[in-house]
Order: sequence, then structure tokens, then C-alpha cells
Amino acid sequence: MIYRKENLRSALGQLSTEVLHLNKEQNRRLYNMGVRHLRDIWRLPTDGLYKRFGSEFMNLLKKSLGESSELTHNYVPPPVFSTSYDLPYEVESLG
Repeated sequence: MIYRKENLRSALGQLSTEVLHLNKEQNRRLYNMGVRHLRDIWRLPTDGLYKRFGSEFMNLLKKSLGESSELTHNYVPPPVFSTSYDLPYEVESLG
């Protein structure tokens, strides 16, 4: 368990880059760069990563470390809910 944000980077660093669910090309690039774990990514200069992978990739890394907020959408139920069900037989009593 991780109780402090400072320990998050170290705990996540042990994970394979596969947890990021990147596309095939991004996975190939990381593999060719010798990157196998998240800790390997964090050792690379951020400006180089931004040039090679773009802002979406960098935002994903920031979110994984809790450095960037992730937008959440509250569930808003429909204004009215109505449904019915026809029983296959006649009902005389519900008690």
C-alpha cells in the first residue's frame, strides 16, 4: 500500500510500460530506446519525451503520478425514469 504521494513514483516505477496501454508504434519506440519499466521513462529528459511522444503521452505520465488532475464527470440521471413489465399471468394479490 502507498500512503504518501512521495512513494508513488518508486512503487509505480517497478511496473512494465505495458500498463500504459500505448499504441504499437509508441511501444516499439520505447523498446528500441531500452525502456522496459516506468522508472526507465522517468529517467529520460521530459523535453525529449515530449518531442518523441507528444503531449498526450506526457499528460498520461503526469496523471499516473498524481501531478495532473484527471477530469471526472458526475453521473446525472435522466429527469424521468419509467418502466413497465407485463406479467404472463393475472395477479390477484400482492401480499
